[in-house]
Amino acid sequence: MGKAVREKYKSFLPDNYNFVNVEVISSNRKRTLVSASSQLQGLFDLGTGSNIEVDDPAYYNPPIKDFDIPFPDDQKGNALPFRPTFVPIQSADNNKNYLFNAHSDCP
Repeated sequence: MGKAVREKYKSFLPDNYNFVNVEVISSNRKRTLVSASSQLQGLFDLGTGSNIEVDDPAYYNPPIKDFDIPFPDDQKGNALPFRPTFVPIQSADNNKNYLFNAHSDCP
């Protein structure tokens, strides 16, 4: 479904996630959080996540002596292998969720 939304609104949506342009709000139910996450995986597919601008192992290896993770050449510069995108999903406690819960205690 996220890929269909991306196709329909490709002129409107940014190619990569940017917290300035995209904000996601969900109710605090597991099913709606999982739905939002699934939708976002379609909107921002693998390969659209963050890059590391500096090709230096000090930036992508943990600070452990003699520890080195060899990255395949096609993955160099990726913050994580295959560049997944993680988008934060905001939610509120159901009793204080005035947007999605019609029975909430509105002040």
